[in-house]
Amino acid sequence: MRIRAAAVGVVLLAGLATGCSAAGEAAPSKSPKLPVASPSLSKAEVTEQCIDAVAAQANGDEDKPEECAPLSDSEYLDANFKGVQQHNEDGQDELQRQIEEARESDAAN
Repeated sequence: MRIRAAAVGVVLLAGLATGCSAAGEAAPSKSPKLPVASPSLSKAEVTEQCIDAVAAQANGDEDKPEECAPLSDSEYLDANFKGVQQHNEDGQDELQRQIEEARESDAAN
């Protein structure tokens, strides 16, 4: 029993030591930042294109759209949130349209 407790303690200490040393290191990004030449578009236009691209993604595709590449991570997160909201609102509008269409069809019968 003491051996098992000692082994668990060693594993926990090793895990804490590894976690602490890794905390100071920068985590590698998922995709390298590539310079994108789009001098003709303002930051607001790029953000709006990113929001539209996120909203248009089908079935929760989590890949970052190309339109969002020029944005920083925090700008992308904001645009992604707004794009998901836009997608949800569009879905709610379509559902409401279908409900009204069904009511009209039912009333006609």
